[in-house]
Amino acid sequence: MSTPQLAIFDDQRGALGPMLDLRAVYDLRTGAVTTRHRIERAVGQPVSATISPDALTALTDAPTLADLNDGPVLLINGRWTGITQPHVVRDLPYNAALIQSDGQLIAAHVNRDDVRHLMAIRQWQAPANVNIQIAPEPMLIERPWHILDQLEKTLLDDLKASNVPVDNERGTRNPNAETRNLVQIANDSDIAPMVVFDTSRGPIVIDDGTQVHPFVSIEGPCYVGPNCVIGTHTSLRPNTVIGPQCKVSGEVAFSIFHSHSNKAHQGFVGHALIGQWCNLGADTNVSNLKNTYGPVRMQLSADTTPQNTGRTFLGPVLGDYVRTGIGTRLNTGAVVGTGAMIAHSGFSPKFVDRFTFLTDHVAQPYNMDKFINTARTAMARRETEMSASLESRLRAMARDRHVLRDTGA
Repeated sequence: MSTPQLAIFDDQRGALGPMLDLRAVYDLRTGAVTTRHRIERAVGQPVSATISPDALTALTDAPTLADLNDGPVLLINGRWTGITQPHVVRDLPYNAALIQSDGQLIAAHVNRDDVRHLMAIRQWQAPANVNIQIAPEPMLIERPWHILDQLEKTLLDDLKASNVPVDNERGTRNPNAETRNLVQIANDSDIAPMVVFDTSRGPIVIDDGTQVHPFVSIEGPCYVGPNCVIGTHTSLRPNTVIGPQCKVSGEVAFSIFHSHSNKAHQGFVGHALIGQWCNLGADTNVSNLKNTYGPVRMQLSADTTPQNTGRTFLGPVLGDYVRTGIGTRLNTGAVVGTGAMIAHSGFSPKFVDRFTFLTDHVAQPYNMDKFINTARTAMARRETEMSASLESRLRAMARDRHVLRDTGA
């Protein structure tokens, strides 16, 4: 049988808070790269079709179901990050489906008509008359903290697959040369003097066009994406991902910056997920550990209750276009919705809904004309223009918001 075409779908079943307001689940950065890119690498071929929620189809130019040819299709859930049991998914026989023990579809190797039928009914279950295989362990992410649960594995897998050139003159040397971790630095990056690369715990990759200023400490495993700026005296601690075109200073640990976000001043960010086009004001600090050392709870939306994450270390989740004022303090396990502005002198609330302008005195809806103008200005600084479809999506989300009026912690 011919090699199947690869199709990835978003089943809209994971509760990932504001992270999916403006992107399908497979476009989340879940390590050095997005889930989509890791799935492509895991199965050894590019995506032929993506299936996204209706509200997001206008925001992407990715291939769709209409681009599939006749023949077999390997249909994969975008909540599989490509790291758990990759051989089981890659080698799934034709006319078979892989499901979790709870019935959720992970992957199916079927014909194009079966895929079209599943999309039409939006019931992402195993097609009828196929052989069912039960996955040996849970394989789909369900909550934001599951990305951090897998980060050590996904990041290491991504770094090992990097084609950025090796710099043999840098990094902490391991006495066993065969297992020595690597420092990989793109040829057109700019590394200032007095930068320390500590690879005793894992490799480090610095991608194209990035500037690393003097007196920076970078501990592997760590990835810094293309065209970033890492400011003087910054400390990037293990399991940190800085996505493309970010400006970062201060201390960052075990966190993912998706892309195009700024943390240009001092302050600590740990065990956090930072969206796209965010700007953290000077001395913005996050809490990632309760003073009781107990498990962190997280509220993912205005109409749900806090959930026990089971994690001792967990910082905030910030949606896209979030901005914080000088000296902002973000609570342990806080969730800040897309487009929110925090100008609050105390600890932020545990949940701030999308497009909320939060001060010490009030939490009120953001004026959307002002928000759009500010967002356009921020994007123009990166030579990016806001599309009409993105503006339409942002305005539609603002109409559906719920504003949290509790300004306590």
